[in-house]
Parts: sequence; C-alpha cells; structure tokens
Amino acid sequence: MEQIRWIDSHCHPHLIVDALDGDKLALDEAVKHGIRMLCVSVEIGDYQKLAEYKKLHPYYVSFSLGQHPLHEYENVDWGKLESLVAADKNIVAVGEIGFDFNRDLNIQHNSFEAQAHVALEHNLPIILHTRDSGDGKIEAATQAAIKNASGTYGVFHCFTGSIALAEFAIENGWYISFSGIITFKNANNLREVAQHLANNGCLDKILIETDSPYLAPFPMRGKVNCPSYVKYVGEFLADLLEQDRAAFAKQIEKNYDSLFKARL
Repeated sequence: MEQIRWIDSHCHPHLIVDALDGDKLALDEAVKHGIRMLCVSVEIGDYQKLAEYKKLHPYYVSFSLGQHPLHEYENVDWGKLESLVAADKNIVAVGEIGFDFNRDLNIQHNSFEAQAHVALEHNLPIILHTRDSGDGKIEAATQAAIKNASGTYGVFHCFTGSIALAEFAIENGWYISFSGIITFKNANNLREVAQHLANNGCLDKILIETDSPYLAPFPMRGKVNCPSYVKYVGEFLADLLEQDRAAFAKQIEKNYDSLFKARL
C-alpha cells in the first residue's frame, strides 16, 4: 500500500530544544515519513537557522520570514526583512504575523502594515496569526487589516475563529489551516467550521499543520509536538469530513502548492 504523505504547513522545529539536538531529529523524522513542511519564523533573527534547515532537506523544507505579534517590534529593522526576502528566493511567505489579544492593537497594526507591504512587493502569501480572547476584537482587527492591505493573500494559521471569520477569509482569497486543536474534545465549534467549509465546496482552501512544538494532537497530547505528528491532524480531519485519507492528503498537497506557488 502506498504511503500517505501529509504536508505540515506550519511548524517551528527551531523551537524544539533538548540535549539531543531535538530540532534536527524532528526534521529527520518528518523526512523519513515523506512529510514536506513549512518552517515558520517568529522573528527575523530566525533566518539563519531556517535557511540551514532548507540546505539540510531542500525538497522537504520550505521556510518563511516575519515578526510574530508576541515578539518585540521596537527596534525591528523592517528594511532587513525586505532585503532578505528580496535576496533569498527560498523564502516562500511572510510570517507569521498578525494579531493577538495579549498585545497593543495599534502596535500590531503598524507591524502588520509594514510586513504586508513586503508581501505585496514580492507577491508572497502571508502566514497570519490571529488569536482572540472571545470578545471579537481581534477578529474585527484582522478583517480591517486585510481590507486595508488590498491584494494580500495567505493562510489563517491554527484557525480557531468563527464560521463568519472563515467565510470572510475564503471570500478574500485566503486559506484556512487546522492544527491539532481540532482533535481536542472541547473543539466542537472548530469541527463545525471545518464541516461548514467542506459542505460549501471549500476543500481546496484547507490546509493542516502541527504548529510544533505546541498543540500536540490526540493521541499525542502532553508530548512535545513535532512535524511528523501532522498525520494525526490529517487523518482526523479526513475522517471528520468523510473523505478518503489518501485523496484528502493529495488535496492538501495541491492546496499547499497552489498557495505557495510563487517560490516553491
């Protein structure tokens, strides 16, 4: 039987730290299972490490560059981001960037605008972080930022929002990525979002991810997450949406290649 090959559209191996060089082990394990992965930066200083991963596994690894909303923006050199993205065609996306309820919204808007400009200049997708506290402020801020940055596109990574936000994303040309959260017992609302998308012909806008080393999916809850665990997300979602697992994996790969086509 042919091995099903899943794609992890969002992982942070450089944040997996242990005495045995855990980041490299996590990469090697994923490659052994035929998993292509997008290694996502959380700050511009991650560039050297992620470029090293690309050299180690040029077919399986792609990477992004950007400044995460929970990292400091003060004294960030946006010109350096621009120059690195311009010079290194291995950078396939800008991100992760976006909005989080734990930071000042005005600062986050300024950062998003600066990085969205880089994405637009180079026709690259944005990897979008958006985490709400439940009051809807972050969802509203996210929608406003996307409307203001006309022409941007990308993926709502680790989606936990409402059906209305998912519909907004799809209508504006963005993709939705589901993480291991969708396997959690208390994630009924998120499963409803996934089913809503599938029932409305949007399978071509769905991605999956681990967000490793965080959010390990069932049955790996409590462990340090790694890219090879993306199969549990893929299998769970395929079964939830009543899709053949192999066919669903191929659809995910097609979606991934379509979104990041500018530089893959």
